[in-house]
Amino acid sequence: MGKDYYSILGVSRSATEDDIKKAYKKLALKWHPDRNRDNKEASEKKFKEIGEAYEVLSDSQKRAIFDQVGEEGLKGGMPPPPPGGMPGGMPGGMPGGMPGGMPGMGGFGGMPFESFSFSTGPGGGHSGGHGSRANFAFNPSSAEDIFSKFFGAGNPFGGQGRGGFDTDMHMGGMDDDGFSGMGGMPGGFGGIPRSHTMPTHASAAPAAYTHNLTCTLEDLYKGTTKKLKFSQPNGSEPLILQNVIKPGYKAGTKLKHNNVLLTPDGNKQTVEVIIQEAKHPRFVRDGDNLKIDLDVSLDEALGGLNRTIDHLDGRKIPIKLNKGIQPGQVVIKKGEGMPNSKTGMKGDLFVTLKVKIPPLTESQVKKIQDILRSGA
Repeated sequence: MGKDYYSILGVSRSATEDDIKKAYKKLALKWHPDRNRDNKEASEKKFKEIGEAYEVLSDSQKRAIFDQVGEEGLKGGMPPPPPGGMPGGMPGGMPGGMPGGMPGMGGFGGMPFESFSFSTGPGGGHSGGHGSRANFAFNPSSAEDIFSKFFGAGNPFGGQGRGGFDTDMHMGGMDDDGFSGMGGMPGGFGGIPRSHTMPTHASAAPAAYTHNLTCTLEDLYKGTTKKLKFSQPNGSEPLILQNVIKPGYKAGTKLKHNNVLLTPDGNKQTVEVIIQEAKHPRFVRDGDNLKIDLDVSLDEALGGLNRTIDHLDGRKIPIKLNKGIQPGQVVIKKGEGMPNSKTGMKGDLFVTLKVKIPPLTESQVKKIQDILRSGA
């Protein structure tokens, strides 16, 4: 049974073009071999599948064919196109067929040519689409080329990746005007465009090393500095990094230390420290606001409340209310929330009052009911 490109990208068969792009971006970054050096073989296989799935589903014609005949039909050859479907063919034929791409030949109803190869069978020639028995089959492009083409100048693994084509070239290796002549390179590359030279295979920079740094809510409220120690290869001294935690930093904030950590091959690797927030026993953070529950006795609810709350910086925040407190009532203390790391402004503190009803005897309940009813 052939591959299900929709399952590989984790999208439905009704996925939009934007859905497919988002899915590819997420998975390609996750499974890129440069980010999975400890599991290189498996990641390369997965990365290749992801690229192949994106190449098919991002192209409306390839996707339509896949929806009809699946991966095996897409790769195994399809029925010949209708008469006149391949203008510009080569009359006369060439013994032995023509493996690889044939630049400058047009396509099937507007299908991009560079991702397909054409063949006429043993000893056959191409007759320009008039009664030809030619079939076509999909040949996936290089996963790295697809990745480099997708990210362009924003390629997180460096420029053209590991030997990707220039960004103004099609994935099949042809410029917009194609390459004159026939034959081409086996595997679907139509030849080297006149206006380009083959790129050099520059080694990709090491992917960033990520490390989670857990901070208390007190740390994130007041700010602090935390040191991290990293071992280094080849007998090198450990790397000590100081991480300045500004007041108001949130979970997910990234602190980058560029090109500081030695790798076994002598390169230097960026360290990316990701802030994590530890669960607090009393406060809950909601953006720049803070929330806390305050237990209130029935006596306080009926007669009035005069209490304080210990804040994250040790200050005492007064909570004073008159009698008649309602269960679930919220008191808002303006400017007592979390600071914003960019503006320095503070959010608010929301105090939810939880009225606790003590255990009562039947006699006590009856007395309270009598009092309430008499005052009604």
